[in-house]
Amino acid sequence: TLIIAGSDNGGEAGMQADIKACAAMGSFSTTAFTVLTAQNTRCFKDLFFIPLEWIENQIDSVMQDFRVDCVKTGMLGNPDIALLIARKLKEYNVKNYVCDPCIYCRSGDTLMTPDTIPVVKSELIPLAIIITPNYKEACTLLDYRIPRTIEGIKKAACELKDLGCQNVYLK
Repeated sequence: TLIIAGSDNGGEAGMQADIKACAAMGSFSTTAFTVLTAQNTRCFKDLFFIPLEWIENQIDSVMQDFRVDCVKTGMLGNPDIALLIARKLKEYNVKNYVCDPCIYCRSGDTLMTPDTIPVVKSELIPLAIIITPNYKEACTLLDYRIPRTIEGIKKAACELKDLGCQNVYLK
């Protein structure tokens, strides 16, 4: 698995959590960091976007040497990073791509600039075999408050699928 995501220095989310999840499932993880954060369980303090050249070099170095069966993205942060990831997924003809939009962190702070959301919707979601937004992220992607009913959740999942992905896991 190649995980392309931001770092949560508290270890509860982001790259660190994805590596733990992959390890628990018996999968070997390779990584490409997109963003470094300064956060803990109570607050989000700051973030640093990794330069695009570094992100591209990380992806290329993994894809050119390891057998990558799956790519999973998390925090991308800005439109330039999202566009780079979409280009790399196409360049390497990635078939098994999991898109976790990661718009908000646990404290509720925004991890993605607003102009990134249309890029995720138009460029990344159509490449995914599954998207895994949480409730708040799904509301943001669909631009409305989803009713918290079985019917509302089913309708939202169908609308998310209509963005071009094959499957939706609405958390």
